[in-house]
Amino acid sequence: MMVKNLSGLFTAAALAFSVLLAGVTVAQSDGGDDTRGTREKLPTPQHKVLKGFAGKWKGKGVLRTSGKTENEVVRCQLKSTLIYDSRFLFQDGTCSAVGRTVSFLITLAYDKIVQKYTGSWINSVNLGIWSMDGQKDDNNLTFTVVHDDPDRNKKIKSTVNMIWIDNNQYRLVMTSADLDTGQNFERSNIIFQRK
Repeated sequence: MMVKNLSGLFTAAALAFSVLLAGVTVAQSDGGDDTRGTREKLPTPQHKVLKGFAGKWKGKGVLRTSGKTENEVVRCQLKSTLIYDSRFLFQDGTCSAVGRTVSFLITLAYDKIVQKYTGSWINSVNLGIWSMDGQKDDNNLTFTVVHDDPDRNKKIKSTVNMIWIDNNQYRLVMTSADLDTGQNFERSNIIFQRK
C-alpha cells in the first residue's frame, strides 16, 4: 500500500512541477504578449529537434552507481510526448536493473531568450529536481545536469548526450565525476529503439 501511495505522490508532484515549469518557460520563450503579430511560427528548427524524440521507446544498456561499481544491465520503457503547442517534450519512463525499478519524468524545452535547451528531471529514487541546460549539434542534444547525491548531501554535475544512431535509435550516455576520486565515469549508456 505504501508503494502505491508513494508512486501516486511522485506522479502528482512531478506533473505539478512540469506544469509549473511549462508556464514559466512559455513566458520566457514567448517574451510575453505579442501585440505586433511577430510571434515565431512553430515548429522552429530548435523545436523540430525535440519532435524527433517523440514516440514510444524501449531501451537497453548498462549503468553504474559510482566509479567503483561494476556495470549492471538496465532495461527501460519510455513514452515521449510533445505538449503545449509542440513547445515541450514530456518524457515518462521507467528503468529496471537488478530487481529494482526507477520511474522518471523529464520535461525539455528550447528557451529562445538564452538560446539554450532547458529542462527538468525528477525520479522516484530521491524525488529531487534535476536541472538541465543544453545545446544541440545537428540533431543531437548535450545537457549539463545538476542533481543531488542524497547519501552525501552534495550536488553532482553530469553530462547527458542524446546521440542519434539512425531515425529509429538514439544512444543516451550520462557521464559523472566520482565523488571520491574526481575521475569521470560513464554512469549510463543506453540505446533507445522506437517501438
